[in-house]
Amino acid sequence: MKKYFHPFTTVTFLIISSNVAVIESGMTVQQMEYAGKAIRDTCKPQFNVSDEIINGMKIGQFPENDDLKCFVNCVMELMLIMRNGAPNFTAAAKHIHLLPEDLREPYTNGMNACKNAADGVQGKCQIAYTLIKCTHKNNPVFMWP
Repeated sequence: MKKYFHPFTTVTFLIISSNVAVIESGMTVQQMEYAGKAIRDTCKPQFNVSDEIINGMKIGQFPENDDLKCFVNCVMELMLIMRNGAPNFTAAAKHIHLLPEDLREPYTNGMNACKNAADGVQGKCQIAYTLIKCTHKNNPVFMWP
């Protein structure tokens, strides 16, 4: 399994500096896409996975690909949705207010529907992949970096 560096402070700085108003009113979709690109650009070079495969996840294409699974884990760890190979729903719930208002309920519902999706699943990459597939299935406004 590949080891990767988590430049959390750099990504956090990019997200926060994209607009200070985020703290009070939530991010815009454009800001989410910008932050997602920064996270994607941090994780992608560490894994042998194409943009085409990554983009396919936006439309529900989830091939069995170990590098893709570990890319997903990297993204989810940078987003604080995963921590040390385990889902971190508490931290994820605390960040819901950063989403645009119209996305908060679908993301909350999707997250709640997937809380037990990875129970019994082994390996941090497989756990992250199981969660993102569940989230896609249970969130009609699913967005992915």
